[in-house]
Amino acid sequence: EMFTTRVEAVRENFMAVAAPLMYVSNDYSDEPDLVEVPPPAENIHPTLVWRTESGYFSVRTSVLDTSQANGITVWHIQIISEPEMVQRRQFIRVPVTLKANAHFSNRSIEVHVVDLSEGGLRFQSHDLKSKPNVGTIHLDLIIDGHMILLSGTIVRFSKEPNGMGS
Repeated sequence: EMFTTRVEAVRENFMAVAAPLMYVSNDYSDEPDLVEVPPPAENIHPTLVWRTESGYFSVRTSVLDTSQANGITVWHIQIISEPEMVQRRQFIRVPVTLKANAHFSNRSIEVHVVDLSEGGLRFQSHDLKSKPNVGTIHLDLIIDGHMILLSGTIVRFSKEPNGMGS
């Protein structure tokens, strides 16, 4: 699982980070509760990931202990690996399997969204044999039972099965 946190302090091979938060369902409301993620077991080494202008980097860590500071649980972690570039893209792509309908030039086709990111998405369709010559494409996408309407442009097209309809 991936959680967001905030760096509180950095020293050579040590960091202090705010305990990550996660949403947990409850019995009294439709809205989930936001709770702290418990520190991992001693033999579990979380990976810390951060973004720079040149891409995403990661390091393996070990949680040494925790403390309280101004009502916030702080994890004291030791960095146990060298930083490694994990993603050159500006936005991390998340693999998904979603059906959607694409609309362009008075035509509608079913597509399969295979990844999402803050910067766009990638879909596949057997109905596209060449890149459509259109300015804007519209997608009807259903995520968790909610219809999401998207508009965008096709910036890349490939006839290869794993690259179609980017």
